[in-house]
Amino acid sequence: MPPPSRRAAFCVRAFNIELALIKDKVTEQHLGRVRLTYYRDLIKKIYNETPLSSTPSTNNTPTPNNENNVNSNHGSGSNSNSKIGEPSLFTQPLAISLSEAVKEYKLSRTWFLKMIERRERELNDIQPYAMKDIEAYAEDIYSSILYLMLECNKVKSIQADHAASHIGRALGIMTVLRAIPFHAQNRNILLPLELTTKYNIIPEDLFKGFVSEKFPDLVYEMASEAKIHLDKAKELASSLPPNAHVALLPAVICEDFLNRLQQLHFDVFNPLQLRRHPFLPLKVWWAH
Repeated sequence: MPPPSRRAAFCVRAFNIELALIKDKVTEQHLGRVRLTYYRDLIKKIYNETPLSSTPSTNNTPTPNNENNVNSNHGSGSNSNSKIGEPSLFTQPLAISLSEAVKEYKLSRTWFLKMIERRERELNDIQPYAMKDIEAYAEDIYSSILYLMLECNKVKSIQADHAASHIGRALGIMTVLRAIPFHAQNRNILLPLELTTKYNIIPEDLFKGFVSEKFPDLVYEMASEAKIHLDKAKELASSLPPNAHVALLPAVICEDFLNRLQQLHFDVFNPLQLRRHPFLPLKVWWAH
């Protein structure tokens, strides 16, 4: 991505990482919601053009690091953690950089809010019912990121948005597949209920490390859906503006993952699947 756009793109990626880490950092759902409230308020302030550096610091606005203080002061009427002249709650480097990126590249508020809303739903740990639920998750997070990447590169194209939607869905499916071992260790399952029922996969067996012989078939079916989305995005490649391709380079990472998964016979628990591809950065550069 060209240097002028790179800083804005980094801000969008950093924002997504901050949201993604919330679920793993909190022990209770309401604490996660407190953190997400901070980021929702941040986006509102940015788009309302409220100067972040002059926002008064009070405990009425939670920050990612003070949810415990919010709980301890609730109902006490105290405001011991807020002092006159204290730095703004919204003067974090990410907040300031994101504000600058939004104003310079006219980034759409919708995609940030979709990411926040989806991360909030994730706190409930409810197993998705069907592949359409996985794709909705992927659209809200990964496609939203790609839409913002296109905006960072000043691309306005329906065809590019269409390609970004397909690539984002493929990336979301890839993320779910790649995270299966991690989620199993934490007694969590994000695989569609329809597929676990179809292939007679018992979550408790998965949590204990017992992998059914039919499990690779489930992985294959999900990977096939991701491949379909990548193929549809490729069909649109010739109609994309020249500067759109660099924003959609994550498709290369997804395709590499699916190819390696096929070579491993769709065994997501194979240690080789967990290793980083040593030449992946070169492949991405070559695709650029």
